[in-house]
Amino acid sequence: MEKEAEVQSAVSGAVPPKNHILIVEGDLLFSVRIETTLKKLGYRTTVIGNGAKALTHIAESTAETAPALVIANFGSGRLDPLPFLEELKSLPNPPLVLGFVPHGRLPEMRPLLKAVGCDLLVANSAIAAHLPKLVARLLPDSSTGNAPAPDANVLAAIETEADTED
Repeated sequence: MEKEAEVQSAVSGAVPPKNHILIVEGDLLFSVRIETTLKKLGYRTTVIGNGAKALTHIAESTAETAPALVIANFGSGRLDPLPFLEELKSLPNPPLVLGFVPHGRLPEMRPLLKAVGCDLLVANSAIAAHLPKLVARLLPDSSTGNAPAPDANVLAAIETEADTED
């Protein structure tokens, strides 16, 4: 029966539920902080500590279990962002990607990662301070109903704030 539903979803072009978010973060404390915030907003979360396991998880997901968004730490050194993004974006129906890096690396990393499929790249501090708004920007029609509506001016400031920090 589950296989039938999976085939029907593929045939009908069904979009996976937009309330599942995969967090790729090797730092336990930061991943718990992200996960706690997302769960309070009503999202389902999965935390995986490295890119290879995350790619396997996504590749083995069904239309019903696939994440709509991946939040990944591209600045920790535990995840090589270019190959990760290239492989992720080569999968059928790849999820959106919200990446984060230390603010000092944002200017150099943004054009590289956007070129290979990172949908939004922000500073670590933006993840800590503005996660609900960032997620709402990428998943505006989320089925949770709890995420705050994104403000375009605030989001533009979040994206560029690290470019102007000393």
